[in-house]
Amino acid sequence: MESTNADLLVLGLGGTVDYEISWDNRIVEELVDLYKIGLQDLTKSEAISSERELVCTVLSYMANSSGGETQVTDPRVVKEFSDRFEKRITLGGTGVRAALAMQGFGVAATQHLVSIDENVRRLLPANSKYICSADSDSFDPHLIIQFNEASAVKVQDTIIRATKADRIILTCDPPNELLLISKELPAALMKARLFLISGFNSIHDEEVLAQRLAQVKKDAEAIQEGGLILFEDAGYHRPEFRNIVMKSVSQYCSFFSLNEEELQNYIGRKVDFLSVDSVVKALTEMTTLIPVPILIIHTKAWSAILGSGFMKYQECVVSGMIMATTRYIYGDSFSIENFESTKILPRNTDSSTLAKAINRGLGNSGVFIPAYEVNCLTPTTIGLGDSFVGGFLLELSRNIL
Repeated sequence: MESTNADLLVLGLGGTVDYEISWDNRIVEELVDLYKIGLQDLTKSEAISSERELVCTVLSYMANSSGGETQVTDPRVVKEFSDRFEKRITLGGTGVRAALAMQGFGVAATQHLVSIDENVRRLLPANSKYICSADSDSFDPHLIIQFNEASAVKVQDTIIRATKADRIILTCDPPNELLLISKELPAALMKARLFLISGFNSIHDEEVLAQRLAQVKKDAEAIQEGGLILFEDAGYHRPEFRNIVMKSVSQYCSFFSLNEEELQNYIGRKVDFLSVDSVVKALTEMTTLIPVPILIIHTKAWSAILGSGFMKYQECVVSGMIMATTRYIYGDSFSIENFESTKILPRNTDSSTLAKAINRGLGNSGVFIPAYEVNCLTPTTIGLGDSFVGGFLLELSRNIL
């Protein structure tokens, strides 16, 4: 399939090398015994400095059947834990995974990277170009831990079991923490029609964050007239930076996109994503809190697009949902045929009932789209948000590239 011009789509701001481990209940239980971990120890550390803290954090996420992202302060902890499991090396980062999702459909892109090594060169999409702020190679892998409904670990006399599949991202990555911006970015944006921004969540230093926000805002002015900017949110290593980033990027982005975990972080409470009252209240708060032209929320149960002119981009959200669902079912190696087969899946009954009720109230302010009905024993939960972005940009690129 012939590719689009890679100059027209710039994806940033950083990529990663990922260690994806194969979950093994037995190994995790051995670590529970080794470190004498009890139920009282199952808490999430914001900065993990030992393998024991890593195990406690992972089990805490699993006990709550939730995903997230956490910093590891010592790279030896990542190696020590990952060496106990079978693993494979993949690429991560929202822009990189979005490009990987789109490559089979002939959509090429220019990646903005902050680190590079032989793995990145080998695994980047063949139809992609890249610019990079690093002046030498480095290897700072992220640890990706995926659990599903078959994951069960005994802690004392209690079985910790996930009620749904999810993933945890553990990082020790100085290049993404600094997020240096390439001097080539403005020149790249002068040729671009679409610009994806993500990655501020990895920054730990407030002064560094302020500098990067100011620089990206200035560089974004170089995009072609009529060009569109999508900001994809993420889990912040420093939660207090969330609103700082939002207030900056909301001044100039065309689309602000986030998932259910990030939504709950903004409003400061849990949401019942299948309750009309709970969802409507959350949507109302979010549209007030984040004043952007188009707000996109993608969850496991539904997606929503809100704002003036949302109808023009409704099919982009549907395409994002199809791409994420296809990856959930088929993993990395999905095909165009798999993508097409996902399109005809039925919609989830509970989500459809919810959507009908909410859409009656939304009127011309947005649309609420129910998720597909999926039954998969071994789902892929890694990179689903990134795949959503890839599907969104795939449909958007067909309209403007």
